[in-house]
Amino acid sequence: MNAAQDFDTTQRSSAERPIAIIGSGEALIDMIGEKGEPDKLTAHPGGGVANMCAAAAKLGCPSTFLGAFGSDTMASIIQRALTNAGVRPDGFLTLPGAQTAIALVSIADDGNRSFAFYRNKTADLEITVDDMDKSIAKMQDAWKQALILHSSSVSMSAEPGRSAQMHTMQRAKEDGLTVAFDPNVRLNLWDDHNILRDCIRKVLPLVDILKISEEEVPFVLGEELREGARSTNEIIGYIERLRSYAELPVILLTRGPRGSILFIDHNYYENNAYACKAKDTTGAGDAAMGGLLAGIVEGYEAGVQGAGEAPHTPTPSLMDWLKDVHPETAHGLVDWSNAVASYSTQSHGGIASYGSKEEVLAFSKNYKKN
Repeated sequence: MNAAQDFDTTQRSSAERPIAIIGSGEALIDMIGEKGEPDKLTAHPGGGVANMCAAAAKLGCPSTFLGAFGSDTMASIIQRALTNAGVRPDGFLTLPGAQTAIALVSIADDGNRSFAFYRNKTADLEITVDDMDKSIAKMQDAWKQALILHSSSVSMSAEPGRSAQMHTMQRAKEDGLTVAFDPNVRLNLWDDHNILRDCIRKVLPLVDILKISEEEVPFVLGEELREGARSTNEIIGYIERLRSYAELPVILLTRGPRGSILFIDHNYYENNAYACKAKDTTGAGDAAMGGLLAGIVEGYEAGVQGAGEAPHTPTPSLMDWLKDVHPETAHGLVDWSNAVASYSTQSHGGIASYGSKEEVLAFSKNYKKN
């Protein structure tokens, strides 16, 4: 299976299906300065978790954002961008008096970006455990029917948001959801980098599907955050060390223009990115995760349709299905994730840069892999 040829486009519409993915975390405004115009800043709705929800929703996977918005105009802009992308509002919560976080994004010549964050009493950090429980109660069946909860460390950089996110991940685990997590290491959000590392390690035992970048793995293991290409064998060694903290049955390791590697138990599936020049890599990792999770949901739903037809044949859980997935399907999942991420680099911003399933398929047919 590869993204260009075999990805199923016959699923019933997203609006007819229960919410499959819940994203719990941050939504913010990226103020992006385009290359060659450093004085020109353009507002783009984003935030890692909100981005992932939008990427999955645009691909047709029913998703909602479980998180808080401020009461300012920028919050309305983000909510409108999410709903326009197809993200359902079931989990939206407004905190009166809270503000919307802003990230200033600088774009280098190769499309890579750097961030400066402005956060003071922002909604994602002001949300409490009680707020989360009330939002989940408001969602009713949507929470019970969901397959995956996805979160990140960004909203854990201060209390009460930190406790709220950890509580939500724990509750999802107890309620039988598959828990996905992106460490999303942003050092300038944390006064103490050791606290960031400890927070990541603390939640790893809850995580079923981990998305982590090549440069973030050493940081979690106690080394410095550092960029640089690594051999597959070196990466495998890092993954073995990472799994000393938790089982982590599924890991998507992203490598920028070199693509990504999907680890499922002791097997791994490596695929290159598509050979296109990046205009802006903002939100590309979130797109990769949205593509992966949407692909997993679609494959799982298709794979279990007939599971209950035979007598005494129980329906497998999503993780049981994924652990036993055929190698060809696993390669297809990581290829699809790469295609979704590569497509996103062709436009500025996060949410605005994501494509529909048809758009990503058409894109992938026109580009060879690196």
